[in-house]
Amino acid sequence: MAAAKEFFGDSPYLLLESYTGLDCKTFGYAEGFFASGNCEGSSGFSAFSIATIDNNGSASVRSYNASMCPDSSFLYSLEADADALSSHSCVDYFYKWFSSNDVTSVASSGSTIDVNTVTSAPTSSPTPTPTPSPSPTLSTAAIMLTTRK
Repeated sequence: MAAAKEFFGDSPYLLLESYTGLDCKTFGYAEGFFASGNCEGSSGFSAFSIATIDNNGSASVRSYNASMCPDSSFLYSLEADADALSSHSCVDYFYKWFSSNDVTSVASSGSTIDVNTVTSAPTSSPTPTPTPSPSPTLSTAAIMLTTRK
């Protein structure tokens, strides 16, 4: 978590821990998303994503396979309600969520998290609450995080 906070600075972000075992028992990897509410480059299983932290405390990551994130290229969406995001509980058997709103600095898996691959850094600081724009903008700001052995 400290690496994610350092990388994103004051910008909003989501950190999604993915597990290979049911009920979030075997840590697989973690991926960070710049939660700008805009279409961003992604280092994960899709090329682009829109990550948001809503005013009600919930969060989502919508994945796309085309730049500018048109509806026609939508792949899947991962979501966490406010309780799951704040408590870091296991969601859909495989995921734990963290955000820039967290005050803890250690991942729930107990592992040390380090930036392993950086796609690119945010090019500007977004507004604290994402607002819809007439058309999505494109930048690249996803990072892949893995555990140190």
